[in-house]
Amino acid sequence: MIPTTLVIRWRGYPAFGTLGAVAPPRVAIRCDGGANQGAGHVARCRPIAIAFHDAGCETIVVGRLDGLAAWMVRTAGLPVREPFKEKPCGVDADAFDAALVDLYNVPKYEICALARALPIATLGESASCEAAGVVIDYHLDRNTSEDGSRLLAGPAYAPVDPAFATIGREQCGHVRCVLVTLGGSAMVRRFAEPLIAAVAEAYPTVRLLVAAGLPVPDHVVVEHLPQPATLVEPAREADVAVTAAGMTAYELACAGVPFLALIVADNQARVGRALERSGLGLVLDVRQGIDSRALRERLAGDLRAALLAT
Repeated sequence: MIPTTLVIRWRGYPAFGTLGAVAPPRVAIRCDGGANQGAGHVARCRPIAIAFHDAGCETIVVGRLDGLAAWMVRTAGLPVREPFKEKPCGVDADAFDAALVDLYNVPKYEICALARALPIATLGESASCEAAGVVIDYHLDRNTSEDGSRLLAGPAYAPVDPAFATIGREQCGHVRCVLVTLGGSAMVRRFAEPLIAAVAEAYPTVRLLVAAGLPVPDHVVVEHLPQPATLVEPAREADVAVTAAGMTAYELACAGVPFLALIVADNQARVGRALERSGLGLVLDVRQGIDSRALRERLAGDLRAALLAT
């Protein structure tokens, strides 16, 4: 998806018609990200925030950010504010004309309170208000026939950085380079060593690109990606990839990289199931731990076959 399309569509929502009569609309992008929860929320809000900025809005990220998430916002040139205390979802409705809200652990009544004061949109499985606001549910299991004035349904609305669509990878038919990235949270580190060991066993002679900060077994030689950085350039180099079943899976699919997506957290189960049903990517549930044999079979057999089919 090109995020600007989403912005134009959202601006067609009736409440947006009252905005921007004198000054550019002020849009709050409400999301958090950092070592504890990863950078996925910021990764999917960032392209939309940039598109709003490019469409002439004054776009401000409201959130608690550190690490990769903070870097992603800073390099986009977006200003940041701390959440406002004692305001619904941390957004001061008097300071903004509209808001994109991407939060999980917030009561629905707060989302609804903000929606009564502003035009709002929420993303995917984040908290939303049943009675008001636009829901951007871009997942593969969403029936596009449900698309309407308040529901933007289906993967056409996936908030992927347009740069992934321009990669134009060379299809060589064999594995020379494998990308391993599990997201930005500290929780996924426990999967890293057995995963990287299995990748090295399945592809003993290839170049391994591994996300910065992931622990690596002593006997495996890897190239750590720079930290912080986006995955656009690594996706250009990788023949196959192993990732968590989150936003990165959509980015890799957009770039045309065959991948194995690991379900490492409960909120990734829906994405994983839809990826598997659609045939867009291979999926393995590792929430109960990594089954080394199953992992090797998926890597050396199914993933290689997926590469040859591209």
